[in-house]
Amino acid sequence: MISGFMQPMWLVAVVSVVLAAGLLATLVLEARSPKSAGRRVIVMALNVLAFVGLWGLLTQPATESVTQNNATLVTAGASTADLDDLDGPVYLMADSGLSLAGSTVINDVEALRRQEPSLDRLTVLGHGLPAAAWGDQPVAQRIEFDPPPVPPGLVDVRWDQRTVLGRSVEIVGRYHGGDAAGWTLALQHQAGEVLAATQIQADGAFALTFQPKTAGGQVARLVLTDAQGNERDNQPLPVWVAEPETMKVLMHLSRPNFEANAIKQFLLDGGAEVTVEVELSREIRRTEVAGDGNEGGTGLSLEGLSELDLLVVNAAGIEEMGSGEAAAIEGAVADGLGVLVLVDERVAVSGVMPFAVTGD
Repeated sequence: MISGFMQPMWLVAVVSVVLAAGLLATLVLEARSPKSAGRRVIVMALNVLAFVGLWGLLTQPATESVTQNNATLVTAGASTADLDDLDGPVYLMADSGLSLAGSTVINDVEALRRQEPSLDRLTVLGHGLPAAAWGDQPVAQRIEFDPPPVPPGLVDVRWDQRTVLGRSVEIVGRYHGGDAAGWTLALQHQAGEVLAATQIQADGAFALTFQPKTAGGQVARLVLTDAQGNERDNQPLPVWVAEPETMKVLMHLSRPNFEANAIKQFLLDGGAEVTVEVELSREIRRTEVAGDGNEGGTGLSLEGLSELDLLVVNAAGIEEMGSGEAAAIEGAVADGLGVLVLVDERVAVSGVMPFAVTGD
């Protein structure tokens, strides 16, 4: 239920004074009128009723019943005392460290948007959301947020919580709560090994990088110590590390050349599985898989191409390509195959290929 006056209070007061003055003047004039007493009473009563009606219309509350879709989001920094008498469904951020019967635990704000696409009001408890998450909220949505005082410690800590083995993870944030310049921030493995370390800058900011050594879920810890070696803060840092997917590449060449060999070595150094097919004639192909030479090969069939991530072809191979091979490439490209064409002057001049590579 939403209620309030239809008009501003100052306007209500001014008009009320004017109406009262008009009523008083009317009553005085009617009292001095030569009309009969009965007529004067009737006229004065009508004026009083008119005044009451006008004043009632002016001060009528604007009351409107509205069914609102409300929800509460509990973030890190909230306490169990905040979880009483909440309005609507309750969503707990996974890092809030709290539990509540009937609530839903979520890992990001996108999950809240999917579950509550038409929220009218969102009440946020705790220290709130990152700036980017606030910016993504719908414009029409009302957000109620009264953040508690932030205690001294590490804040605004951001990192990629999902990564791939072999890729580095950068952690950035800042220290809140006074001068911490020169304090040491160490990232420690569960076993106590220090994975990376840095010092807090004069403005409180910090950044450090580490590279996970194993795949799977793991939780490191950020440990902040002051100049005397006293621990000042300690925060978990969960990371999920996935095994890298091996890129499968087919290099279909009419003849070997230096450029193709350099590309092959680059792909192998990056962990790709590379198959090199060199056409010695229309019937004979030489196939080399990751450096192990053998005779045979599958050619450019749609079935074989569907297993690949990248196809590398050279200009001469394109010119000699049959219609069936071109159709197979077009079908594979439509399914997501990447194609790298090693062009030379002939293709650059003619600009003609026996297959079309297009995308939306």
